[in-house]
Amino acid sequence: MVSIDIIAEKSLTISTIPLTPKDNDLIIGRCLMIYYISYLYFPLPPVSANSIENARLVLFKTGEFLNGLKTKEAIDIYPLLDYFSSRTAMHNRPKYDPSLTQGDITEGTVSIEIDLTNIVTSWAKGNLINKGIVLSKRQQYSGFSRFGSALTKDPTLKPVLRILCKEPHLPFLDLQCSYKIIPSKTD
Repeated sequence: MVSIDIIAEKSLTISTIPLTPKDNDLIIGRCLMIYYISYLYFPLPPVSANSIENARLVLFKTGEFLNGLKTKEAIDIYPLLDYFSSRTAMHNRPKYDPSLTQGDITEGTVSIEIDLTNIVTSWAKGNLINKGIVLSKRQQYSGFSRFGSALTKDPTLKPVLRILCKEPHLPFLDLQCSYKIIPSKTD
């Protein structure tokens, strides 16, 4: 089995209130009437959909949680159908595919892992173009969670997409070659 770890290349959190430029965390959830939605993008290597055993998003906690919920219902992750940018805001959010969502969530001491096998396999098959993912909490749940983002200066806190493959994602070919040594002319 081969493990491919892909570090998030882009991330963004939007909110119903202005965020400070120094706030580099991914924030997901809501507190009172303040909503937080985050976006992530991972550049995928060429991987055969048939070789994908599973794919998990690893998010590293940054310590600030309010009523952090551990259930699958507490967090929603969907693949984006449109791109996000620094101009993305609550009034112009990219569309997403609600038919594909995450699987189980496993919570550790310093991180959480979320099963994204269905989403990553859909990208690998070409059913969807990889434009990133959106992370949010359903409106009926109050509380928010903070995680490291692609903008985090500490590289150990950056989000990771871990893909486990049954076989190497790039084939190794045994190439046959021949060579000829030609002496150089010296004057």
